[in-house]
Amino acid sequence: MSNPKVSVIMSVYNAEKFICKTLDSILNQKFIDFEFLIIDDCSNDKSHKIISSYKDGRIKVFKNKINQGYVHSLNQLITHSKGEYIARQDHDDISLPDRLMLQVRYMENNLDVGICGTNAIFFGKKHWHTSMPLNDQDIRANMIIRNPFIHSSVMIRRSLLLEDNSMKYDLSYYPAEDYYLWFKISTKAKLANLPNALLLIRWHNSNVSHLNENIQNEIFKKIRHKIVEQAFSIELSEEEKSIHNLLPITKNISLFDIHAIEKWYLKLLMINRREKSLSENSLRKVILIYWIIVCFHKNNIPLKKRILIFFNSKIFNIQLLMNLFSFQNFKNLIYKY
Repeated sequence: MSNPKVSVIMSVYNAEKFICKTLDSILNQKFIDFEFLIIDDCSNDKSHKIISSYKDGRIKVFKNKINQGYVHSLNQLITHSKGEYIARQDHDDISLPDRLMLQVRYMENNLDVGICGTNAIFFGKKHWHTSMPLNDQDIRANMIIRNPFIHSSVMIRRSLLLEDNSMKYDLSYYPAEDYYLWFKISTKAKLANLPNALLLIRWHNSNVSHLNENIQNEIFKKIRHKIVEQAFSIELSEEEKSIHNLLPITKNISLFDIHAIEKWYLKLLMINRREKSLSENSLRKVILIYWIIVCFHKNNIPLKKRILIFFNSKIFNIQLLMNLFSFQNFKNLIYKY
């Protein structure tokens, strides 16, 4: 028997409330040539019993004797996988029926792409439609500030993960281990997101990102610094690291912070014109988006003063602004921050 085209991997821990809908969403995919590798990370609820009740030959169930965390579990599943592509699935999310079909089609038509993610719709305690960067140039530019992929949506070319031992999830970067893996893969292959929202993400109080928000933010900073240093061939000073950490954080910002961010943005644009590491247009778009967030997200600085700073800055570009308003969902982006 030939190997399946896709290996869907999922780590499960105490997911009895949601696991049936998640399992059904994968088993009811229009694309059927896959194996579904599931590891029960020592759940103490009915998760394992529910999973074992499914009699689909594509499901392969593993069980940890002690709880080891999902990073270790995902790496374990990668070693067991046989598919050409590895698709991630979280135990509380729902993949829409077209997901695997559209991702496989894209990967087959774009052999230089190593990761293909999708957009998603959050539901539950939060409701919004994501607007992820789509092409390789925009994704790389976004990566200097934020994680440009939704972890549970990605499909990865398995051959990249087997190149060497470093191309795995790194526990030392938990709970932002996915962001760091995308960074490593970006040195080997192109990156892409599909415009379609092919995943429903259940937002609740037990989300890993919700439970570990403070730790995750600190790890994000560490990864962002690595990405910026590589992208622009520079070594960041402690002051530059502090300013760069302000970029996605706009609450309790001071007038001094805004001017420091503006100066840093302009410096990045200047360095990039010299190094030509990133697409200038993509970098300018990302910087303009975050400049809008910095200047217009509610804070203690009078709005009139922020408006003057925004329009008087060399970052401002009317044509680029009009293009962004045509193609980006600012409502979702600003709501998120």
